[in-house]
Amino acid sequence: MRLYRVMPLKIKSIRAFTMVEALVIVLIGSFMMITINFMLSQGVRSSLKGQDQLETIRAASSVFSQLRKDLLACDSIDTDGVEKVVSETDTLLNLPSSLPQKVSFFARNATTTYSILAKPRGKCLLRVVYDSLGNISTSGEYAVPRMKNFEAIKIVKVQQVKTGSPKFVQSQLFIRIALESNDPRISTSTVNLSSFFVTSQLSSTQWWNYHYPPPDN
Repeated sequence: MRLYRVMPLKIKSIRAFTMVEALVIVLIGSFMMITINFMLSQGVRSSLKGQDQLETIRAASSVFSQLRKDLLACDSIDTDGVEKVVSETDTLLNLPSSLPQKVSFFARNATTTYSILAKPRGKCLLRVVYDSLGNISTSGEYAVPRMKNFEAIKIVKVQQVKTGSPKFVQSQLFIRIALESNDPRISTSTVNLSSFFVTSQLSSTQWWNYHYPPPDN
């Protein structure tokens, strides 16, 4: 009969985390999660802000494009009866801080007006075309609802090619608009844009910009 010796099992002791170590790990993990979440939210916010600003610039570009078309098709303009006269000796253009909020383009058979319009969801630029009888032909709204302000003024510039030459008048149109974000997820940012419009229709002569002296005929 064989006798077997039973050897005692050796149990390897496993060291567990203490409460302090577990708390430190939880704090480090929470800090990393907060940092990652902050970086992701900042990236999303920057993307939204860039896209919103792009949409605002597109809205402004649409306004200027339509204004340019109506200006090229008109014979004269009026900015609510207000104009700025600049002599040939003036080198600086001093415009008032507040300008008229309406501009009209007069063509042979139609009149087109632009004015700012307040609506429940925001402001917009209202374009109305009247026929020769004064009836509304078409109307449209631009930069809805991003339009914050629209200003225009007619600038009458007295031109002279050289001393002793005939003087003539060249009118210009100055447009100043302000558009703002309408996205509630980002802070409101305003885009201010302005532009000068010059065309031969607003000049008292048709030859000055090409050659001098004028032809005899």
